[in-house]
Amino acid sequence: MAIERQPGRGLWGGDLLIFDELASTNRWALDNIANCRRGDVIRALKQTAGAGRFGRSWICEPDSSLAFSIVIEPDGSSDIGFFYGVAAALTVRSFAAGSGARNVSVKWPNDVLADGRKFCGILLEQAGSAKLVLGIGLNVNMTPDSLRAAALEHSATSMAISAGRNFNLQSVFGSLLREMEIRLSHVSAEECPKLVSEWNRHDILAGRIIKVTSEETTVKGLCRGMSSTGQLSLLDEDGTEHLFWAGDATLAPGT
Repeated sequence: MAIERQPGRGLWGGDLLIFDELASTNRWALDNIANCRRGDVIRALKQTAGAGRFGRSWICEPDSSLAFSIVIEPDGSSDIGFFYGVAAALTVRSFAAGSGARNVSVKWPNDVLADGRKFCGILLEQAGSAKLVLGIGLNVNMTPDSLRAAALEHSATSMAISAGRNFNLQSVFGSLLREMEIRLSHVSAEECPKLVSEWNRHDILAGRIIKVTSEETTVKGLCRGMSSTGQLSLLDEDGTEHLFWAGDATLAPGT
């Protein structure tokens, strides 16, 4: 049960629902989608089993991380739904860079990194025929010790570690919601090429040799960034282009 409901404090006039603890904000939104409307924001002060891609978990602890989900009703073509995740990742990237985090980049399909390590994950899920749930997990004030305790010191970081200072969690949350509202409002077929261009300017994989593993295959080659449709474009050693809608992309060993 929500410990607090703030009418009109979500996006586009939706409500903000704050829970003391949830297993997953995305899961709660999906399970209750019939009672959710456009712009509702579900936040958990503590998230214990947040869902990442490929079944990975994303844990959120009070005072150090943010976990929240936004209910979206896309306008127009369903083909652009993927780009809400792109816009969200670029919003986090811009916010973190403007807040002092160093070398902030994006990684297909929806991760945000600082100094080459992940501090934000985004998961976009279909909710029925007309809605999407956009989940965001953000490491804000996690310390090197807390990352070591979770065995994440080599792959993850936080805004605080990268920027060299702690942040007010509520201030970060409020600022991000305002910026998300603006950015997500402009997702459209006409704006998608601009999102792709911005993504490729900040893509940590573009121009590097990577390995992509999907359910069907594993391919190694030169990453060409995000295609016009949002797919990951990879050129193998024979010059053949491979396009991926889903998969796990990593730098190839030795690169």
